[in-house]
Amino acid sequence: SVDGILERSFNENIVIDSTFSDNWGVSMVEWLLDGVVQSTFEADFESARTFAYTFPSEAESGIHIITLRVTDLSGMSSEDTASVQLFDSTPPVPGIFDNTLRSVEGQSTTLAVPFEDQESESLYYSWDFNAQIDTDGDGTVDNDEDAVGPTVQHTFSESGVYRVICRVQNDEGLVSDVEILVTVTDAESANEIGLDDFLMALGAILLLLVFSFMAYLRIASNRRMAALLAESETEAEEDLAASREPSAEEQKAMWGGSSGTLSNTQPMAIGDIASGMSGASSPESEATSLEISEEEFSELLSQPSPSEPSGSLAADLLSAFEDEDDAQSQIQESVVEYSFPEESENQEGAEVGHGLEQSTQSQDHVQEEVQKPEESRTVRKNCSECDKMFEVDLPDGLDRAKTACPHCGSIEIVELE
Repeated sequence: SVDGILERSFNENIVIDSTFSDNWGVSMVEWLLDGVVQSTFEADFESARTFAYTFPSEAESGIHIITLRVTDLSGMSSEDTASVQLFDSTPPVPGIFDNTLRSVEGQSTTLAVPFEDQESESLYYSWDFNAQIDTDGDGTVDNDEDAVGPTVQHTFSESGVYRVICRVQNDEGLVSDVEILVTVTDAESANEIGLDDFLMALGAILLLLVFSFMAYLRIASNRRMAALLAESETEAEEDLAASREPSAEEQKAMWGGSSGTLSNTQPMAIGDIASGMSGASSPESEATSLEISEEEFSELLSQPSPSEPSGSLAADLLSAFEDEDDAQSQIQESVVEYSFPEESENQEGAEVGHGLEQSTQSQDHVQEEVQKPEESRTVRKNCSECDKMFEVDLPDGLDRAKTACPHCGSIEIVELE
């Protein structure tokens, strides 16, 4: 048994030791708190002799009963109890609040301070609006009760600095207090302070706008500079590509492909003479290919191209038509001159006849130019190795070239005479 009442506060651990025995033997040991079983033992009865418990903050303050119940093998049981006085040992705890306030004389001011105390169901708030003055006359200046409640309103009639005390008491009578400094100004000073605050805020906004605009200009300038650099690099690459001379491989590709092989898959044969760049002696012969060395191909590329002929059939035709137009113009001029009375009829007829004669000559000249045969670009040559004749059709603009003999494959140089 426990003599007297044990006193414990919230969140404080309590430990109770016990002894028990039975002539028939113990079958079960139980510990109860306020009639509720907390632990049960049916073996290891040595551990069952001690009971430990901590009252949480949610528990109610006051008397709590701890009971030990022991049951023997015959089913008979006996109990013993201990009383615990649970009390709150911690005062209320203030929360976050502003301990400095500003107010204006004649205006209402709101005062509030949050407090917490989990062990108490209710808290009592009291306020002293001026801790320098003893308003209740008890000789203590900071214990006056000018208002009660967690949130109060008060109007300060004069400017100055006031010490406001908020005092809070819990169910156990524990007290906590906090102090708030309230600066009260007159109306004119408040207006000046408000104007100063406004000007400061306006200046800060303007400064922020200036910095933002400068940052924007810098970003835009960097982007423009990057675009100009990229554009200049692109133009430089294009100029470099345009001014670069083609390499030997590119010239080979432009001339006739990257390889030095000339082939003709459709040869034409007339008797013992074959036509084409490389041909065969009979239509049944297969396509032949010729391997040309790099040096020979480079020599062929290095030869200057012959200049184009000064005249062509199209140019002659155009010239003939221009002559015909001139003749027609002369005829028209002759007809116009016929309208003057001082010229004789014979002269007019002669001029008209002369114009018609020129027109006829121009037309004959055009017909002769049209009927003029095209210059042949076929070259016949006897091979220097096999002494057999072959012929080659040179393309326009090329008067001299190398080719392979279709009979023996020897490389021969052919040119127009």
